[in-house]
Amino acid sequence: MPSHSVPNKARDALCRRLAGVKNKSKAVRIMYLCSTSRMEAVMVDKSVGELLESWGVGHLLNVFEENQIDKAALELLDEASIQELIPKIGTRLKFLRGWRSELRRII
Repeated sequence: MPSHSVPNKARDALCRRLAGVKNKSKAVRIMYLCSTSRMEAVMVDKSVGELLESWGVGHLLNVFEENQIDKAALELLDEASIQELIPKIGTRLKFLRGWRSELRRII
């Protein structure tokens, strides 16, 4: 996994922003950045995070980061992969509704 250095100045700015963040998943990501001087995670394309939020499944962002799913990989997912990524049926159904809608828009 690539390692990205987070300069102290940028990290400090993120930490200052944390106080005003109401979105829990965004706050967790900012806390992670604040707690470490080096990020050992592959960053998910912001548009993937935005899509997940708009589909009502923003809490899945960590799962997508852990599995290195960026926008290109998102478009390549099949239903078997989605079932493995998202074992909870209700959450998976919400994701599938948004995912299918997005694929129709792209195609």
